[in-house]
Amino acid sequence: ITDSAHYPNYNTQAIESYFFNIPGLSDRFIYFNDDFFLRREMHVGDFYASDGLIRVRLGRALSPKGAPTAAEEGDSAGHKNVNRLLDSCFGAHTRLTVMHRPYAHNKLLLEFASERFPEAFEATRASRFRSTSMYALHSFLVPYLACHAGCADLVPPRLLEKDMFCWGVSSSENSRVAARIRRMNGRAFCIQEERGVDIPKGEIEHFLQFMAELFPESSQFELSDSGN
Repeated sequence: ITDSAHYPNYNTQAIESYFFNIPGLSDRFIYFNDDFFLRREMHVGDFYASDGLIRVRLGRALSPKGAPTAAEEGDSAGHKNVNRLLDSCFGAHTRLTVMHRPYAHNKLLLEFASERFPEAFEATRASRFRSTSMYALHSFLVPYLACHAGCADLVPPRLLEKDMFCWGVSSSENSRVAARIRRMNGRAFCIQEERGVDIPKGEIEHFLQFMAELFPESSQFELSDSGN
C-alpha cells in the first residue's frame, strides 16, 4: 500500500487493489483467497487460453444492480457500484457473477483498470473497512473490463456447479455440504463459515475432521505440528 492515507486497512478489496505493487510479481499470476481449496489437479490451461487470455469462470447468479443500501454487505455494494460504472461505459447489460474460485490475473490488466477507473480504485482504497462506496475490483470489474478489451475468455457456468459452500450451526446441513463436496467433479471449491453465528465446538471439530479426511497429506507449503 503506497498511499499512507489508506493504511492501516482491513478491507480485502482495498488490499487486493495494490496487487501489482508486489515486488517480483509475475505478469501473469493466480490468486487464491484463504477459503479456496483444490479438489483436483489444475493446469495452466484452466486459467489461461493458449493465446494468453485470462479465463474468466462465470457463476450462475446474476450480479446485483441498483443503488447500494446502508445495510448491505460490502460485496453486494461492490457489485452494484461496478455494474453502474460498466453500464455507463459499455452500455446497460445484465451480468453474471464471476465464480468464487482461484482467479487468473494479468498484472498489466490490473494497472490498466486502475488507470481507466481511478475513482473506483480510490473509493475502494479509502474504505478501510467494507463499505457501500467500495467496488468489487479484482473479482468483477477487472474480469469484465478485460472482456470488453478483448483480453479475456469468458467460460460459461456449468450446470449445477455451486459457487460457494458454508459451514454453520446445523449438523445435518454441514453433513450435506461435506457429502456434496466429496462427490463434486469440479477442480476447486470455496467453503466459508456461516456469517453472523457462533458455530458450536462440535461442528468445528466436525469440519476439521472432514477437511483432514479430504486432504490427508500435508502440502509442501504446510507447516508441521512442530512448527518446523
